[in-house]
Amino acid sequence: MYVHMHSLILFALSSDCIELGTVGPPITGTSMKIGDPSPDGEGEVLIRGRSTFMGYLWDEQKTRETFTEDFWCKTGDLGRY
Repeated sequence: MYVHMHSLILFALSSDCIELGTVGPPITGTSMKIGDPSPDGEGEVLIRGRSTFMGYLWDEQKTRETFTEDFWCKTGDLGRY
């Protein structure tokens, strides 16, 4: 996974998957996917799991803008497999 991120720490390097320029696999309990990938596989990093916040308190519109219809959090970060 190659990611340009400004999000929380959601990925962890491990000795069996170190590759220069990658962020490693998602931490336990976090799922990740690339939303609407381009032909080269790059797209927005989408996450969900216990480490992902549940939404904006008292701001339903902002919460709808931040999550997909199937509850993936839009990080605004680019990544590719």
